[in-house]
Amino acid sequence: MAEEYDYHKMWADLGMDVEAHDGPLAAVGQMYGDAFLTQKNRPKSTSYLDGVAGALHSGRIRELVEGRAAGNPKRVVGTFCLYVPEEVVTAAGAVEVGLCAGAE
Repeated sequence: MAEEYDYHKMWADLGMDVEAHDGPLAAVGQMYGDAFLTQKNRPKSTSYLDGVAGALHSGRIRELVEGRAAGNPKRVVGTFCLYVPEEVVTAAGAVEVGLCAGAE
C-alpha cells in the first residue's frame, strides 16, 4: 500500500497558492473520472494512465523536489508535450517535466 503524503506542505514550500490550487485540481480529477473511469469496456491496459494522471501535481513534483535536495538532478527542463525528445534532456544530465500550454 502506498504511503500517505501531505502534498500541501510541499506545494506551499514551492510558493504555490495551495488554496487556489486545490479547487482546479479537484475539478480536473472529477473531469478525468467522468470522462475516462466511467467508460464502458475501457481497456484494462489503460489503467496505468490513472496513476500518471493522479501524480501530475504530486508524485512527480515530489520526486523532483527530493532529487534536487539530494543534489540530483542538477537541472529540470520543462517541455511542451512531445516537442522535445526525453532522451535529449536525459543525455544533457537533466530531468524532463511536461508542461501544459493550457495551464499557467
